[in-house]
Amino acid sequence: MADHRTKVNIKSIIRRKIKSAALNVLQRLPSALKKEHYQHALVTYDKRSGTYVEEYRNRNNADGLVSLGYHLGEVKEVKYGESVDLHNRWLAALIDELLGSKPGSVLEAGAGECTTIVPVAQQINRPGNSYSGVDISWSRCKVASDFAKEENVALSSLSAANILQLPYADNSIDIVYSHYCLEELGGFESDAICEMFRVARKYVFVVEASYELGSKGQRNKLYNRGWNLGIIPAVKKLKYNVLRHELVPYCHDTYHHGALVLIEKNANCSNSEQGPSYACPKCHGELHKIEGNFKCQPCGLVYPSLKDIPVFLVNNAILASHYET
Repeated sequence: MADHRTKVNIKSIIRRKIKSAALNVLQRLPSALKKEHYQHALVTYDKRSGTYVEEYRNRNNADGLVSLGYHLGEVKEVKYGESVDLHNRWLAALIDELLGSKPGSVLEAGAGECTTIVPVAQQINRPGNSYSGVDISWSRCKVASDFAKEENVALSSLSAANILQLPYADNSIDIVYSHYCLEELGGFESDAICEMFRVARKYVFVVEASYELGSKGQRNKLYNRGWNLGIIPAVKKLKYNVLRHELVPYCHDTYHHGALVLIEKNANCSNSEQGPSYACPKCHGELHKIEGNFKCQPCGLVYPSLKDIPVFLVNNAILASHYET
């Protein structure tokens, strides 16, 4: 039996080394090839804008999806819409608890079409709180803006931005979180968490499918796809103060069961400004609004705004140091 386990462990180590070597090869691909692949994926993501809201709207249809899920420690058949609503209530309760008795600010990084943060804001329903979202797709942000208005939720800010370069100043938002977003950032989990930590004032948390706490089938899936493997190693390396690391109580897919990783920051700074203000995603400097666009004086970069949704993507900024009113 011991020999068999040794052979299995050796095979597992070999598979991991092969996987690591493959990822290293991918990282060394010519930049033009990597950029082409990324651009293709982004175009596909952008063109499918509206699917998240449609899915959310139809979540409780009579013929809705029934799958093997997880509710409060029990694996059973669950309805998709019921799981989504229960999960959002749990998430709202968590954020409300973290904010405490005073109003505060919340940012979802990689917010998609805001089908998470909008229901959360509705559940909390506390005057004075501010809710913001960023997503890399402008089209998704436009859908999110319309969705929020239809749901009577006023977002404090909404912009097209990269989770690796958030358009906010240091220590400017009480709670910054990601929700099933980091799985597309294989190898960049540490960068994303660092950036969220920079912007956060009190807490950072991620809810992502867990490699460490998931089932064997889930671990195999995440490992084969290279998803979320770097979250816990990154947090440990960064030596952040992790308050909680646990599976979330509700999910509709036992092979994609999320875990909460809650990090405390408690920055020593004023909490006087509840509504976050934008800052340059490149240098974090103050932005000046000119004709609806946003200019960073130190960088000389101008970030355009389409239909009142700013585009804070550094690669799409306009170098215009002499752009003035």
